[in-house]
Amino acid sequence: SPSLKGTVLCFVGVPGTGKTDVCRTIAEALGRPFFRIPLGGVNDEAVIKGHRRTYVGAMPGNIIRALSEVKVKNPVILLDEVDKMGVGLRGDPAAALLDALDPDHNHSFFDHYVDFPFDVSEVLFICAANVWENIHPTLRDRMDVIEFPPYTPSDKLLIAKNYLLPRWLSEFKLDENAVKFTDGALMRLIREYTFEGGVRNLNRLLKVILQRRIRGIAPPVIKEKDITKILSDLAPTKRGKRRETLDIGVAPILGVYPQTGDGELTYVEIRRKKNLKDISWLFSTEETFEKSVRTAIFLVENLFPSWQVADHNYVVFKTEPAVAVGGTSAGLPIALALYSLLARQPLPANFAYSGEISPSGNIYPVGGIASKIVLAETTGFTDIILPEDNRIDVELLDFKPKIRVHFVRTFQEALKIIGMSLGEK
Repeated sequence: SPSLKGTVLCFVGVPGTGKTDVCRTIAEALGRPFFRIPLGGVNDEAVIKGHRRTYVGAMPGNIIRALSEVKVKNPVILLDEVDKMGVGLRGDPAAALLDALDPDHNHSFFDHYVDFPFDVSEVLFICAANVWENIHPTLRDRMDVIEFPPYTPSDKLLIAKNYLLPRWLSEFKLDENAVKFTDGALMRLIREYTFEGGVRNLNRLLKVILQRRIRGIAPPVIKEKDITKILSDLAPTKRGKRRETLDIGVAPILGVYPQTGDGELTYVEIRRKKNLKDISWLFSTEETFEKSVRTAIFLVENLFPSWQVADHNYVVFKTEPAVAVGGTSAGLPIALALYSLLARQPLPANFAYSGEISPSGNIYPVGGIASKIVLAETTGFTDIILPEDNRIDVELLDFKPKIRVHFVRTFQEALKIIGMSLGEK
């Protein structure tokens, strides 16, 4: 189609959200062949542009080989994991892709093995990545981004019932009445045994259960209480649990792993102690987390100078110490934990928080909003406080949050929402 010339789509989302399946569907709808080129770990530009024929074992690049295999000039080619390419001693493959993806130049794409310009302008290139920020900046400039947000539990339930289960039943040549899952059983699988943005682990577990049904281990109607017995050799996924009550100086942190989109709930605890020269960390920290703590201390002590106590410093502890916490989105919960400690008022246990904080108390936007809202919902929070500048991210979600979402611009607004006293202690 002429309207597709020059279009480079980039699907960005956590693993298991269906990026590759959508690419195949696009190819089928257009009536074109589909070819996938994996680029994860590639650090040699010859993978894209081929070797010169003077090299022993020289070969054309993956793009020319793909066209040679499909035998047409206008296929749909998926450039998978473009965010995981690296720069090596043999060039920069991301830079080599520019010739193929740039609509102003791809009519004369040059492969070193072919050794003459080749027109790839009719190819519909689709890129796929897990983390948008890790893509080469010049490549990002040439892409039309479509985000694949992580699935909510209700999304996964529908996918399991309407797609995953029928596919495995067909694979194992089973009648649709051979095994049935109640919604409660599927939700238990989703909430307790798979903690991911996509559905890959859910798909794997459904396959395991059907195999055990064939062997007679699972009953024909699988209820919620049967899941533990059927999967007795598999432990439920470990993840943080929401605390019913909080001590002073404690706040929840919603973390999102950038490579997978999985969420993790941890709690930060702050205490004061005499005769410490500086902040004492009771876990391994990242630089951005330390900066968030120091910014929070500066903010709270300057907002309420009479609360300062001479010769006291802070001890910072985090539950799940092995889980790394990076990024700046922990700034707001850290500041609230410190305020709670100095005001001697515990934070409400039903609120979750995410936001970057400045020394003046302004709250700035953060990433991973969809994953954080899903994490807060599945772990039992009723409210979440987010930066006002993230309102558009919530409005663009393809699902309506069940949790109450509050937007703030300043630290003081967050205190008012949770009902904390703004006065002196």
